[in-house]
Amino acid sequence: MINRVALLFVYLILLLFLVLFVLMFQSSLSYEASRVDYRLGSDSVKNSLPDSRKLKFISFVSVNPNQIELYIRAFLSISKSESLKNSEKLSDAYFGLLKIRPSWPYYYSGLAQIKKIEQNDFNPSANKAIMLAPFERKVVLSVSQLLFSNWESIDSVMKKKMLVYLSSQDDVVIERLVGSALMFARLFEFCDYLYENNRVEYQTCKREFWQPLMDST
Repeated sequence: MINRVALLFVYLILLLFLVLFVLMFQSSLSYEASRVDYRLGSDSVKNSLPDSRKLKFISFVSVNPNQIELYIRAFLSISKSESLKNSEKLSDAYFGLLKIRPSWPYYYSGLAQIKKIEQNDFNPSANKAIMLAPFERKVVLSVSQLLFSNWESIDSVMKKKMLVYLSSQDDVVIERLVGSALMFARLFEFCDYLYENNRVEYQTCKREFWQPLMDST
């Protein structure tokens, strides 16, 4: 009987600690969210977004700042299909966010995407994204989309830098990048480069009937 009472007492103590921990976490999250919301307001980021009322998820920004970037990316997709309608507001939003997190690579890769829509030079933003996120998968995928969608117009130096960056990823990521190249009809060029530099015949390439070029020797 005494053992059961002791176990019940220990159980109640643990439950009390768990409740206190949850309450403290919620309080901390609310405080951080209010700080983020204030900083966003002070930098006019909130007003730069196409629809600031949809920033109801702002409480998550302090935990995962990528959340707000993903929200902007959603409007970035709309801009691609609706010409330059939202690009200026999106640019303002990214520049405002960079004041808050100047080393956040997602913002630079997103800004590079906007520069591409505006037909402006996206190299500085792309370079910054590559430097800050050598192995961040979402940034890598974004850079691949920039490269493959601008294959003919991008300058040779930047093309080389982006190809080196992409080919340095692990095999799992490279398989996804091959899919990105396929989307923009650049699979054969990318698979040729991978084979020449990594000496690997990736399965994703071979499934699309790619074969390595015959050596001239």
